[in-house]
Amino acid sequence: MDEGRFWVFDLDDTLYAEAEYVQSALGWVGDLVARLYGKAEAKAQLMALGAAGHADPIAAFWQNAALPEAAREAVVAGMRAHVPEIRLRPGAAAVLDGLRHSGVGFGIMTDGRSVTQRAKLAALGCLDARLILISGESGWQKPDVRCYGYFADRMPGLQFGYVGDNPMKDFVGAKAAGWMTVMLVDDGGNVHKQDTDVSSDHKALLVADGWEEVGGIVNGIT
Repeated sequence: MDEGRFWVFDLDDTLYAEAEYVQSALGWVGDLVARLYGKAEAKAQLMALGAAGHADPIAAFWQNAALPEAAREAVVAGMRAHVPEIRLRPGAAAVLDGLRHSGVGFGIMTDGRSVTQRAKLAALGCLDARLILISGESGWQKPDVRCYGYFADRMPGLQFGYVGDNPMKDFVGAKAAGWMTVMLVDDGGNVHKQDTDVSSDHKALLVADGWEEVGGIVNGIT
């Protein structure tokens, strides 16, 4: 493993399958609604709305069930803070453990709310990442140049690599900053589908068909 390179990872649909988070979040809401309002069918209905691709399954369920609108905001806030039932993608744990043992560690760069993204990282056992940058905390979203400067300023003298899944925003800023870029190929279950019909500056330098290939890249680049 090249100890002169610091690897940074995207979170959603990279370290884990975001569809698992959606299932966990809707299940959490369904269980709570069943307890509060006696609607035993809530979880199944929410899951069905989610599976159908509804843009806002909770809002749709709330309206269909004629539940008090004032309560929905509090329920959604609780959902965003819940520690979800998610797991690292197969092979990801081995790569992260290798980086932990390298003495360099790894970083995470993700867009989203602080409470939600940190709850995901807690569930995945990744709060020990050496550096974590969350847009809800910094105010910077990929591909803002300040995102990459955040890591470079704190890890001087190192080269950087970034692993993500979304060609629309994951690689253009990293490439402009001189980082190695790796795209994890969608296995067919990504929440946001992978549009690879993008300009060359948005395309990752390398492509990996799973975390075993990511591991080969992380361990093989010098």
